[in-house]
Amino acid sequence: MDSKEFSGLCSLLPSLSESSLCSTGLKMYLVESKGGAIACMFLALFFLGTWPALLTMLERRGRLPQHTYLDYSITNFFAALLIAFTFGEIGKGKPDEPNFLAQLAQV
Repeated sequence: MDSKEFSGLCSLLPSLSESSLCSTGLKMYLVESKGGAIACMFLALFFLGTWPALLTMLERRGRLPQHTYLDYSITNFFAALLIAFTFGEIGKGKPDEPNFLAQLAQV
């Protein structure tokens, strides 16, 4: 994976050029190999294909779909918290690029 800047996006959209996304030099990770891209596609297809089968299996066992979606939503929320507290704290915080917890304390 390679790290690229958002400079191409910022030049395409003038409204983004003044935003903090373009001024801070945020970076994103790109999969540049064909093998990695194909693996990501197969992984996504696997998870997209198992979701309806999982719902059908749970309904046949007597579980209400509302409870399944509630469990899914709560798990998604906790996964987002875990990702924010791990990836958001990577690296040293700077005054112009604070970490996740420092941003939570801001007004």
